[in-house]
Amino acid sequence: IYNYFDYMEAWKNTFLFQNNEDRHSWFVCFDKTFKKQNIPFWFVDWWCFYGLIEEILPPPIIEAYNTFTKHSESLTLCPTTLSFFIHCKLSWIMYWIILLKNPLKQYPLSIASFGQNGGTNMTYQNAHPKPFYDH
Repeated sequence: IYNYFDYMEAWKNTFLFQNNEDRHSWFVCFDKTFKKQNIPFWFVDWWCFYGLIEEILPPPIIEAYNTFTKHSESLTLCPTTLSFFIHCKLSWIMYWIILLKNPLKQYPLSIASFGQNGGTNMTYQNAHPKPFYDH
């Protein structure tokens, strides 16, 4: 018998599904009508663990993010980076690749290599610092 917490854990681990090539990539974007109040808890939990690394953002996005954090209210159940990406409707790519070390030995070491692309192909118009001053 499964409960709600099993359901949440299953969704959180969905993005880690292993295919035949031992690699995956996920394109995450937020619909224009998506509201922060509708975020499922499993996704917030997933974002806190695997979500965006601020250091990979390009300078214009970092500037907009810093302005956003100064002019917006922090939400308890929504990390600031997630709130920013939802507000600006920014896309984000997460990928992972499984690497095997010493595959010929009896117990090979499996290493998951995670990566992110948080802005090289983003639409900057949605993340300009100016709009945050008006709120």
